[in-house]
Amino acid sequence: MNCKFSVNFPKRLSAFFFASLIVVGAGASCTDSGTDNYEEVSDTEIMTESSTETSETEDNDYLVDASVPMLSEILPGLDFGGTEIRFMLEGVEAPYIEGYDQGDIIDTTIYQRNLNVSEALNVEIKCAMTVEYMTMVPTLQKIIAAGEDVIDVALVLRWCSASVAPLGYLRDAGSMKYINLDNPWWAKSYIDAMSYNGVYLLTSDMCTGYIGGVYAVFANADMWESLGLPNIYEIVRDGKWTIDLMTEYAEKAWVDINNNGLTDADDRLGFAYGYTEELVNGLGVEYCKRDENGVPYLSLNNQHTTEVWDKLYKLYIETPGSFNPDYNQLAEFTSGDVLMIDYDISGASSAVRAMENDYYIIPTPKFNEAQENYISLNMGQPAQYGVPITAVNVDAISATLEAMAAESSRILRPAYYNVHIGEKIVRDADSREMIDLIMDSINVDFGYCYAGAIGSGLGQDNWFMYFDIFRTIGQQKNANFVSTYEKKGNGYEKRLADLLKAFDSINNG
Repeated sequence: MNCKFSVNFPKRLSAFFFASLIVVGAGASCTDSGTDNYEEVSDTEIMTESSTETSETEDNDYLVDASVPMLSEILPGLDFGGTEIRFMLEGVEAPYIEGYDQGDIIDTTIYQRNLNVSEALNVEIKCAMTVEYMTMVPTLQKIIAAGEDVIDVALVLRWCSASVAPLGYLRDAGSMKYINLDNPWWAKSYIDAMSYNGVYLLTSDMCTGYIGGVYAVFANADMWESLGLPNIYEIVRDGKWTIDLMTEYAEKAWVDINNNGLTDADDRLGFAYGYTEELVNGLGVEYCKRDENGVPYLSLNNQHTTEVWDKLYKLYIETPGSFNPDYNQLAEFTSGDVLMIDYDISGASSAVRAMENDYYIIPTPKFNEAQENYISLNMGQPAQYGVPITAVNVDAISATLEAMAAESSRILRPAYYNVHIGEKIVRDADSREMIDLIMDSINVDFGYCYAGAIGSGLGQDNWFMYFDIFRTIGQQKNANFVSTYEKKGNGYEKRLADLLKAFDSINNG
């Protein structure tokens, strides 16, 4: 399933932030949150007194989405007697979900969201456990096997630990009392894409990894202008920003500084890259589609993918100026010696904010000008959450998740886009327009969501993913997609069959 999302900005920035959040689904109704009904409120109305005394943004006005009802209207008259709602986080620390009452605008807004939810429901939101990347599945396996009620919500990576969903460890969220997935604060199309025979993973504005985990191309504006390249914003607006043009510009930017005739980290680079799936996605490749009954099937091995492979091989391997600096492309870019990188917005934010050179933010390129829309990948660093079957206080958990999703839509999303992106990351009105375009083109694919299970097998947390086949372009320098796929295709088919069988075997009763 592929769905497009539009994330739009408050009217206070109306020169470049547009109207409501619009979701257009392909084969599904996508109704994710957001409208243009924002109202300005002071920082004291959003934050606690302690947070406003030290917040770096205390003199700003902040926005709430006034179209989202107050918690007293959504979940009236509930009192869970101080019940703890215990989160387990993967790869991030407690402030990711708890916030911090004396941090920046995002930390303090998360803190205030939790305070509002806690007061409305009489619950206590806390991080009970953090685990390293790639250890969520075995940790949950031990908890479930022991029958321990120690975790209420597990926050997982989409493309790795999402493989926990078909193992029967998580409750069907669609049957939980206070969760209403038809409400606009749920990312319904994401949830639909991750769901099969039940809803085991949820996504919403509750996690900044969902809000800001979308890929974009960052371009060094000073170098761009010094090379005499045409106005990139006009190219994007005209629908002419393609992989061929990106390849051409990458080569134009290259300077062989050490005069060894090779592209290496000592040179001025045109394109520094790490992984490949963000461009693959932008070029219209689909890992899985669904049949008329909604059953996913592999859809990778086709002529379009072969043509995409050829274009990426040319960019990554054959183009002077294109280089993988040991997956350290962000540092190379911020040093000022790279024309372009592709990176997720949230991951790049701190580094580019400190960058001396000006930079552009634009979408990942199209396959060609005939491609109807730009397509952007949301990588889904901890942004999916499920409720373990050993959790006992299900009503309190479901009410808390519903309230956190709603309150995040009401205050966290506006803070993230208005301040974190709108004032701290983008440096010009055109880039703000590009951010809106990027958010309007987010792609969701079942095969990407469960890349770990299809690439490695059920119950595995590791780096062997379904989309790894594209990473072999840089690792093995194999110019032939068909031969590469033939070596792995049977394994993908088997593991997808195992995945769907596992989903089918879950007893939702």
